[in-house]
Amino acid sequence: MTVLHPTDRDTSRTIASEDLRILMQTGVEAAVLDVREQRWSDAGHILGSTNVPRRALEWHMKRLVPLRSTPVILYDDDLSIAPRAADDLRAVGYDDVRVLHGGLAAWSDTGLAVDRGHSVPSKHFGELVQHADRVPSVSPQELHSWLAEGRKVVLCDVRTAEEHARETLPGSVNVPGFELPIRLEDPEDDATVVVHCSGRTRSIIGTATLQRSGIRNAVGLENGTMGWLLAGYDVEHGACRDGTATVPVSGDGDTLRRRWRAEAESVGVRYLAPRDADRVLQASRQLGSTAYLFDVRTHAEHLEAHAAGAQWAPGGQLVQLTDTYVAVQGAVIVLMCDGSARSSIAAYWLRRMGFGAVLVVAGGVHRWQDEGLPTESGEHPEVLGLATAQRSVKPVSAEALGEALRSPSSPPVVHVDTSAGYERGHVPGASWVSPTRLEARLEEIGAARSTPTVLTCRDGVLSRITAWKAQRAGWRDVAVLDGGLDVWERDGRPVDRTPVPDHTDPDDRFIHPVYRGPEAMRDYLDWEVALGG
Repeated sequence: MTVLHPTDRDTSRTIASEDLRILMQTGVEAAVLDVREQRWSDAGHILGSTNVPRRALEWHMKRLVPLRSTPVILYDDDLSIAPRAADDLRAVGYDDVRVLHGGLAAWSDTGLAVDRGHSVPSKHFGELVQHADRVPSVSPQELHSWLAEGRKVVLCDVRTAEEHARETLPGSVNVPGFELPIRLEDPEDDATVVVHCSGRTRSIIGTATLQRSGIRNAVGLENGTMGWLLAGYDVEHGACRDGTATVPVSGDGDTLRRRWRAEAESVGVRYLAPRDADRVLQASRQLGSTAYLFDVRTHAEHLEAHAAGAQWAPGGQLVQLTDTYVAVQGAVIVLMCDGSARSSIAAYWLRRMGFGAVLVVAGGVHRWQDEGLPTESGEHPEVLGLATAQRSVKPVSAEALGEALRSPSSPPVVHVDTSAGYERGHVPGASWVSPTRLEARLEEIGAARSTPTVLTCRDGVLSRITAWKAQRAGWRDVAVLDGGLDVWERDGRPVDRTPVPDHTDPDDRFIHPVYRGPEAMRDYLDWEVALGG
């Protein structure tokens, strides 16, 4: 790992494209963040950056960039968002924040590469594994024939529970990511395990993981549920077959654990006793260097007990979405499970992806507890700046707002949730404004800086943060609906569910290719295959 010395820091407010390119190649610890909405990031972004829309920064920065001394570089298309986002980060204590001069347009004009798509590093890696490991697959047509013939098939959906419920193959059991090899009881010799996701990457990695776990009768479904749909077959909606709850951990856990430790050590993964791992984490903080601690077990296990400060990052998702979990290049990655093979499997794939320092806590959370190291239960997300926003922004009760709206001189009400959240419910007459483009949108709807304005959201938290930003930008007489729409609705007050106006472009919407039709699915799958060269 390489850390910038304080005297070496570029204290200017911008960074040129060529300087950013060099920075990203050196391994110096820094985070490059695309602060646009996913729709625009997917259309074109800098490879190696992490997409965090401006509206979500306060919710995600502590986990993505835990040290506020870490250099952070922000960019957008044309400097319409990033400078404001930089001010947001400085307001919550990040002291080395720079903006890409000229934005992505300048980067592209310099001749530097712009990539499209989401989670490109992980999806590119999946395609490389498909070829390098000769991962076996089955076409949708062939699988359909197997099922029609009554062939013994075990269908495993390795995506999240939410995705499984959205659409899955009929009869498929949800066993996410690296739960699969530890939960899957030895299939019968004449049964075939078919692994699938929505597209390609997770089924490729899942199948390769089973193969390396000694389950040779495993294949991946080519192109996942999208390929299945494009072949003309039906999917199931609303499924809830949780394999982590109904399938016990394999009784052959010791063999699997030894196998995967050997695999992980063969690619350079290091194993540390809990106290040694704790020392690494503490030393990193003292040196101003980033070290991520990830708990790769199920969410239920994480909630029950985990090492203090550990982030929940289920192993399969961590490998699938590395740029979503690891924003600081050159950081140390420490993984922990319960002493089973899950940490080793995730560490193995991360090392093969090219991550440098990947460590596993030997014995996992149980040994961590046995050695008296601190643990916690539940989840304790921190919204940066919320305490300051609560002190700075005036709350308005639901009763007072209701009374004010009956007045001829009622204040403008602005809903700042996502566009989908606005359409699910808002105070009657409220306008919608995206916090990502807050200042420009407020001006567009005519919310004058000198006019009292009330911001709302579902629970009153996002509106607080957004109102604080509006105050800093000159909207001094801004207030928030105390408790948000939840409190407004509680006593039976009216709620509108009108759509976002046609003239407003709700660019915060991401629609999965499954719901955009056959052409979108084919385009996505062609793009993914092409990543493998």
